[in-house]
Amino acid sequence: MSTLKGMGLKALRLRNWAAPPFDPHRIDAVVLSHGHLDHSGYLPLLVKRGFRGPIHCTSGTADLIGVVLRDSAHLHEEDARRANRYAYSKHHPALPLFTREDADAALRRVQAHAYGEWFAATSATRALFRRAGHILGSATVEL
Repeated sequence: MSTLKGMGLKALRLRNWAAPPFDPHRIDAVVLSHGHLDHSGYLPLLVKRGFRGPIHCTSGTADLIGVVLRDSAHLHEEDARRANRYAYSKHHPALPLFTREDADAALRRVQAHAYGEWFAATSATRALFRRAGHILGSATVEL
């Protein structure tokens, strides 16, 4: 069983376009500690590239990534449109890193959990979220 703890976008933009160093089909679940893009922003690409498992997080994080991932997708789509309109991309056509449809596909995999309650992250792994106080919905994760 393979479990990822978060899957965020990298500050080095070009690295986000590279395939991950593992096969997304082989990951059984993602356990997300909070909704910042550097922890959740790669989830649409992970699903687009074959991940089919659940994305576990707190209900606060589920609410937050619903906004964050869709907004990020919108910005990627707008950047691609602008690059195509003004022909400043090296790629023809310029494409968004991920789309709103990709974000929605990832969000459909989200399973929200309460703090302090054990849940089955995979068939072989149990997890527990504890309040972290970092941002809305953030948690430390006990596996």
